[in-house]
Amino acid sequence: MITATLFDGLTVSLVPESLEYGDNWRMVDGQWQVYQPGVLKWVYEQAQAQDAPILFDVGASTGVCALLAAHVPGLHVWAFEPNPALVDILRANLEANGIADRVTVCDFALGDRFARTKLHVPTNQKQAGLAVAGGTPKRYADWRDIPVDVWPMDAINATPTIVKVDVEGGELGVLWGGAMVLQTMRPCMVLELDIRNTAQFDYEPLEITKTLARFRYQWAALNKDNVVAWAL
Repeated sequence: MITATLFDGLTVSLVPESLEYGDNWRMVDGQWQVYQPGVLKWVYEQAQAQDAPILFDVGASTGVCALLAAHVPGLHVWAFEPNPALVDILRANLEANGIADRVTVCDFALGDRFARTKLHVPTNQKQAGLAVAGGTPKRYADWRDIPVDVWPMDAINATPTIVKVDVEGGELGVLWGGAMVLQTMRPCMVLELDIRNTAQFDYEPLEITKTLARFRYQWAALNKDNVVAWAL
């Protein structure tokens, strides 16, 4: 078992396979650390401020964000991850941290409607986090296709108070598939916003911020790759 740091000294246990897929965990000064601690810290602060936080972790990968449940006792997470290899590692990490009973793992993608699509999984395991559900991969040259189910967020039988979306350009579809949830439940959100990813679905990043405005959300940059949004 490996010990890794999320941020500010908060640690979790990882199965070794976590380091073989994607680029979520990096060695810094002799310690495994998460790649984007700022996103995790923001989600953690939102969860700590709520009485009964429910996080939708869309693009859960090996459990980076879902593992926050180990440090927020009242947090329940719905973790959406369509890549079978990553789902197995995610489940193992949840068990290793004693939080499997507070994380609901959903092995399908979220999008704008119910559908069946292809998850384009890079043949290079270190690029696993770049897998695209639908769209046209432009950040890697070689991949294999895995058929996966797609659900709209509105069909999930839960009420999120926090939504994190990191799906390599599929963020716009996730927003439209959750139009009812976003306009009635009004969760706060953090979304990846990267022109290299939106290009894989043939739209500009501006479409995401325009959609947020249409749903009456205000937004601000969290860092160069992510925006946070809250209801007006």
